[in-house]
Amino acid sequence: MNFASGAAVRAARAIAAAGILAALAACTLPSRAPERDWLPGFEASAIAGPEAARAALQAAGDRRGVLEADWAQRERACYERFLVNPCLADLARERLAADSAIGRIEVAARERLREDDAIRRNRAEAQRIAEEVARSDREAVDRQRQQAERAQREADALLRERERAAEEARRPEIAAEVQARRRQREAEAAAARARAAERAARAPANRAATEARLESNRQAQAERAQREARRRAGRAQPSAPRIEPGPGGIAPGAPAGAPGGSVPRAPTSAPATAPSAAPAPATAPTPVR
Repeated sequence: MNFASGAAVRAARAIAAAGILAALAACTLPSRAPERDWLPGFEASAIAGPEAARAALQAAGDRRGVLEADWAQRERACYERFLVNPCLADLARERLAADSAIGRIEVAARERLREDDAIRRNRAEAQRIAEEVARSDREAVDRQRQQAERAQREADALLRERERAAEEARRPEIAAEVQARRRQREAEAAAARARAAERAARAPANRAATEARLESNRQAQAERAQREARRRAGRAQPSAPRIEPGPGGIAPGAPAGAPGGSVPRAPTSAPATAPSAAPAPATAPTPVR
């Protein structure tokens, strides 16, 4: 009897163990995907620039949303199974692996963005420093230009002051020169008036001398005209025929005492006054200074 009851207990235990094994076999645990499949198309070491980093963060957020929905559904399914704790443990391990893989990609993406921000900040700082240096250079150039202009203005003012001082010093000399030039002009004007008065005083004598010369010229021209008329009249009178002398040197019929037997010519009466030639143009009087 006791033996039979012990065999029954062992059989019951064996059946229970078999049921448990069957239940464990029937319980399908979620499979663990490879780590590179948690965020397809992205790897932590392959994120090179800010655009890829932003795309990776966007994809990681979208992937986490999908996984969280799937995990919530599977978690509810675990509570419907016989072995709840192992199912939840496997789901927790899966979630931890996914969070770790996606987190590494997110960390790398954020690091790339921080590096890009640092580069942009460095560039902006370098640009700011360059602009500051350029502004400082311009200000230095402006200061130098202003100093040069101020120095030039001071030099011009000093030069004008010296010129005014020199002009003040030369003012008596200039006044003396002006007075001397005025006296010279007055002397020249007086000399000109004296010369004009002298010419006016000599004008009657000059006119008389000029008229005397004109009269002398007219008389000389009249005498020349008379001589020319007499010369022309002498050439125009016909000559007497020539008688050859006879023996003894006396021309036949010649009166005695006529030397050489020549017949004396009858006197030819010339006109008392010959027409005078046209008078020569009078010579212009030469003014006597």
